Amino acid sequence: MSRKLWGASVIPTVTQCQTAPVSAAWTRLFTTWDWSGWVKPQIDYSVAVGCNCIHLIGGADGLHAGTNTQSTINSRYVQLADYCAGLGVAVYPAPAAFNQLTGMTNSEVSDMTLGVLGALASYTNVIGCDIISEADTWDDGGGIQVQAVADRCNAIYTLVKAGTSIPCTFSAATNWTNAGLRSWISKIASGIDYLDFHPYAMNSWASPLLWSDVAYWFATYPTLDILFGEGGAPQSDSVDNQNTFLRGLGALMSAGDVRLRGWHLWAAQDQDTVSSNKWGMHDASWNIRQNIANVMRQFTKGSVAKAN
Repeated sequence: MSRKLWGASVIPTVTQCQTAPVSAAWTRLFTTWDWSGWVKPQIDYSVAVGCNCIHLIGGADGLHAGTNTQSTINSRYVQLADYCAGLGVAVYPAPAAFNQLTGMTNSEVSDMTLGVLGALASYTNVIGCDIISEADTWDDGGGIQVQAVADRCNAIYTLVKAGTSIPCTFSAATNWTNAGLRSWISKIASGIDYLDFHPYAMNSWASPLLWSDVAYWFATYPTLDILFGEGGAPQSDSVDNQNTFLRGLGALMSAGDVRLRGWHLWAAQDQDTVSSNKWGMHDASWNIRQNIANVMRQFTKGSVAKAN
């Protein structure tokens, strides 16, 4: 897709996110899958402010544990993609996350990913695949951003790409100016089709983001586009600080360079009752936070048709 992506992330309920272990929140979402009462409203409210892409993390741990089947996971993603296609809205799946992979082999991760992508093969509104969300924070027993984890990511990528033409990546949560993160990306550069960063205000990302940092990534990886697969500011920040940070994300992505693909707001809804972990464009009672919605409207012009 050549259009800029202005998206939002669909997330589990507050209860699902607060129940231990937290890593199982998305498995709980996929198990209960309250389409009409929880999932669809997040899509509808996001589309109402012009969002033209919906991001959804999967529940790899539930598949590994036998809580969910591949068929169940596939059906959830298909329902999402089918509904969004009817709205002219893209879909960005992230079938697994860094904290869901305990005990999973490379083949398990790749088979699950290909299961999802195979089920979505007929949907042209799928814009890519984040194989493991925030893989830079994946600790497989020897620490994060180490060569052993990079080797696993590269091996998983090879297995996945043998079965799909959809662009794939491993997203990163660490600040993109961090030397360790830059080293990590160099380790997995052969296993990504584009760069996906997750800028969050609490991770010391510059506010607003700096063009000099964009220049570094474009110069180092001239064939790779940049997407912000997630990004947000918590309610513990002042409204002014939230606005400054979020507008900075949007302003950078709205620039003319076609390699800057877009930004997905984290999130459509709140995932917690603690202000430092409340990120939603809507609170748990579906009350809209107008300052966040207005930032999105600034870049979408208030409708999917204009955003596209």
